[in-house]
Amino acid sequence: MDAAGLWWPVSVETGQVNGYALNYGPADATYYFTSTDCTGTEYLGGSLPPPRMPFDYGQETVLRVRQDAAALQQIIYRSTRTWAAPACRATLPGGIVAMVLDSSKAPQDPALHFPVLPTNGPLHMERLQ
Repeated sequence: MDAAGLWWPVSVETGQVNGYALNYGPADATYYFTSTDCTGTEYLGGSLPPPRMPFDYGQETVLRVRQDAAALQQIIYRSTRTWAAPACRATLPGGIVAMVLDSSKAPQDPALHFPVLPTNGPLHMERLQ
């Protein structure tokens, strides 16, 4: 945890700090909408990080942070778009646990920086000498 109260994942292999990687490749990042035409509130779904853990999503070049008050909610989506297929796709109604995209702040507000750790990986005890 850093001074701002953010939780940063640390690779046990490299000792490097990184953002939480969602279980999607850049082309698979999906945005969900309750409307049939991809308008209105934009939701992120899937394996979402806990509050205060920086994450990236799809091909976004910014890190986001799920805010404390950004509770996950069950939604019925009716349209989606992805990075690979940005055109809106109307779908049969489906349910997903999601969070509102705007409830995660981008790093410009305020800027997020990876903390620097006073150690280098790998963090294997048997390799420390």
